[in-house]
Amino acid sequence: MIQAVRPRNRENLQTICTIATAREDVLDALRLVHEEYVRSGLTLRNRTGIRVTQYHLLTTTEILVGNVGGEIACTMSLVRDSRFGLPMEAIYAPEVRERRRMGKHLAEVSCLADRRDDAERTLTLMFRMISLAAQVSRARGVDEVLIAVHPRHSKFYERFFGFQGIGDLKYYSSVCGNPAVAMALDLINVKHTNPRAHERLFGHRFEQEDIRPRSFDLEVLEELADIYLEEEETNRRFLTPDGVAQETETPVTARSTNLAVA
Repeated sequence: MIQAVRPRNRENLQTICTIATAREDVLDALRLVHEEYVRSGLTLRNRTGIRVTQYHLLTTTEILVGNVGGEIACTMSLVRDSRFGLPMEAIYAPEVRERRRMGKHLAEVSCLADRRDDAERTLTLMFRMISLAAQVSRARGVDEVLIAVHPRHSKFYERFFGFQGIGDLKYYSSVCGNPAVAMALDLINVKHTNPRAHERLFGHRFEQEDIRPRSFDLEVLEELADIYLEEEETNRRFLTPDGVAQETETPVTARSTNLAVA
């Protein structure tokens, strides 16, 4: 497990990046996603204060977390391709189908959120989290990681991690109409196309025990399913057919989380 200790407010805060399985870590991670999506204008506040998508109910999805001083400070969900598809196919279906046609084994980074209370720490933690996602992906047999990001962040992902654009700018109704661009990271060839990015992703290896496959307890999965179904019922009652919230006194969330925002 990659760990780092750095001073802040005269305290030593230990940073641990890992795969979440404990109930508290899973719920805190999805609570952080909801809080940051509300703050960023990507969704409306919901009753539970937790962001759960249909993909979180699959064994092919893992929630990665960056824990700083005992608090979840960053999270992302790694969704591996399955018969249920990938989140970004809501608007980038042709682009994803083309990757499959090329024989690529895919995964998507989704539900990315961080607390952003310290710019330097956030950047350092983001680098470790993307590294964890890349190494977990390779350990699962994935050779290309997809992500949909706000256009203003695309250069960051290209320069520092080797992502390349694979789709034009489009708009997600499920994140309040915000713009997105689709990008792909070729984990097999990044060593040659962007050596510095490869070093950031794979230069510091996580221990095999820390990236081994693991799943939630059944009780945690059932709790996530209950939250998701409750929100889906709200969506059916208060969303228009195109996924836009109607005027109502009851806040509602968007239909699904598809946009990873740095």
